[in-house]
Amino acid sequence: MMKVFCFSFGLCAAMVLNTEVCNAQNLPAYLPANGLEAWYPFNGNANDESGNGNDGVVNGATLTSDRNGNSNSAFSFNGSNYIIGSANNFPVQERSVSIWFYSDNIGAGYSGRALFGYGGQTCGQSWNMTLDNAGSQNGQNSFEVQCHCNVFSITHNYGNNPPINEWHNWIATTSSFGTNFFLDGILVMSSPIFVNNTITSSKNFTIGCYTYENGIGALLNDINNTPWFGYLDDIAIYNRALTQEEVTALYTSTPVNGSGGSTSSNPVPPGIPYQAVVRNANGQVASNTAATTKFTLHQNTTDGAVEYQEMHSLTTNAQGLVSAVIGQGTPVQGTFAGIIWSNTTKFLQVEVDLGNGFVDLGTQQLMSVPFALYAANGPAGPQGPAGQNGVDGAPGPQGPAGSGGGFTHWVGESFGGGVVFHVYKDALGVEHGLIASLTDLSTAAQWGLNGIDVPNCESSWNGAANTAAIMAAGVEVGSAAQLSDAYEAGGFADWYLPAIDELNLMFNAKYNLNQSLSQIAGGAPFDLNAYPNYWSSSEFNSAVACVFSFGLGYTDVRFKNGNGYVRAVRSF
Repeated sequence: MMKVFCFSFGLCAAMVLNTEVCNAQNLPAYLPANGLEAWYPFNGNANDESGNGNDGVVNGATLTSDRNGNSNSAFSFNGSNYIIGSANNFPVQERSVSIWFYSDNIGAGYSGRALFGYGGQTCGQSWNMTLDNAGSQNGQNSFEVQCHCNVFSITHNYGNNPPINEWHNWIATTSSFGTNFFLDGILVMSSPIFVNNTITSSKNFTIGCYTYENGIGALLNDINNTPWFGYLDDIAIYNRALTQEEVTALYTSTPVNGSGGSTSSNPVPPGIPYQAVVRNANGQVASNTAATTKFTLHQNTTDGAVEYQEMHSLTTNAQGLVSAVIGQGTPVQGTFAGIIWSNTTKFLQVEVDLGNGFVDLGTQQLMSVPFALYAANGPAGPQGPAGQNGVDGAPGPQGPAGSGGGFTHWVGESFGGGVVFHVYKDALGVEHGLIASLTDLSTAAQWGLNGIDVPNCESSWNGAANTAAIMAAGVEVGSAAQLSDAYEAGGFADWYLPAIDELNLMFNAKYNLNQSLSQIAGGAPFDLNAYPNYWSSSEFNSAVACVFSFGLGYTDVRFKNGNGYVRAVRSF
C-alpha cells in the first residue's frame, strides 16, 4: 500500500525555439540540427562535424571502438590525457550537452572524474560535467554540473550502483526553466538552477578533463576531479534545451516522431512539467522506486469525458521525487497535439502504480498557463496598460504587451497590494489571478495545531478555504496561517496562506517575481540561495503539513511544530 501527498505540477507551454540553420549538410537522422553548435562523433579524429569549425586537438588520447563496435570511432583516456580546442562559439546561457561515456573507474578518495568542460574566468563562469565518487567533497556518488568553486553545483545521486563498465548516455540541459539531467534517455533530475553566465571568449573547451578556473588550458591536477579514465564518444552541444523527444532520439540513435535529422524546422512539442514526492503509507519516502504514472485529461468536470491519456515509466530519486513532462509520455488515448485547449475546461487526473495497482491521487482543474498553448496561436491581445507618468510629467515606461489570450494583468505586475504571479480566465472568460505579498511574513513560523487533524484543510488548490478552516480550529498566534490571515497591505485584508499548488505556481514565476520585487518599493525578492521551505495551508494529517522548497523546486512535508517561511497570497 502506498500514498502520495503534497504532489504538485508546474504548468508551462514550450514555444517553437530558434530556427538557426546548421551548417552541416549530412548529419545523421537522429541528431537534431536546430541549435547544434558542435558535434564530435570521433570518426577517426576530434573534428567538429557540425560544420561550425570547433575542431579539437588530441593530446595523448587514442582511438578505440565505439559502443557499436566500430573501430577508430571513440577515444580512450587513461587519466592523464585529453582533447582541447577553442570555446569561442560555445553557448553561454541556454544549452544542452550530450555525452556517451564508458568509465573504467571513477577515481578514489576525494577525486571523481571529469568528462568535459569549457569556458571560465572566475568562480561560477564555466561549465563542467563530472562523475563524482563516494569520497568526493561535493556531490558524493553523483553526476554533477558545476562551474568551479562549487558555484551552481547541480547533482544527481546514483546511489550504490556506479555507472561503470558499460556505455551510458548523459544529457544535461539548462534554461530559464532550470537544469535537467537525462541518463540513458530518462529524466533523472530537475533543478530550478539556470546556469547562465559562462565566459567563452578566447577560452578553451576540454574533453576528458575540465579547464582551469580562468577557462584557459586543461586542468589535470585538480583535487576534486581527475581526468577521465575510460572512453568518450558522440559529444553534441546545443544552444538550447533539448526536448524529451530529442533526448530519446539521441539515446536510441533513431528518429522519434520526426525528431532529429538535418532540418532546422522541427517544432518543440509543448508539455506540462510535473513533479511529485512519493511516500508509502507510513509517510516514508519511496526512494529509487519504479513508479508507473498515468495522466488523464477530462473535459468540463473531474469525471468528464476523457480527451487525452498517457503513461510514463518513471523512477523516484533518492528523495522520492519523480519528474515527467505531460505530453511526452506514451499515449493511451488521443494525442497531446490534438488537444483543443480553447473549447472546454480541463481537469487533470493523476494515478501512480508502485507495483500493486494504480492509486488515484486526485483530479484538479488546470488553470491558465496550459492555455498559452491556445493563446500562442490565438489572435493578438490588446496593447498592455500604459505606464504611469513620471516626475514632472515625464512619460512612464511602456506597459507590457498583451498576451494572445487578451489578458490585462501579467506576471510580475505590481497590483492589489503585492505582485501578480498567476493569471487565468474562468469558463465565462472572466480574468482572475493570484497576488503574492511583497515580503515574507516570517522565516521561522510554525504551522501550528500540532496533533490536531483540521477538518476541510486538505485542498491542494484552495488556500483561502484551507486558511479559514485553520483559523476556525483556533490556530496559535504567530503561526503561518494566523500571520497570513492578519496581514493587510494595499488596503486589502483578504490575504491567506497559499495551498501547495498555489505555492508551486509562485515558484514557477519566481524569476519574474524577483525582478519585479527588486524594483518595487518595500519589495523583498525570494532568497533562493537560502533554500527556503514555504508553508502551505494544505494539511496532510494531524502531525505534518505540506511545504514547498523554493531552493530545490519540489513539494514535501514538515512537522507542524517545525519552522518554515511564510508568504501570504490573495486572489482577484
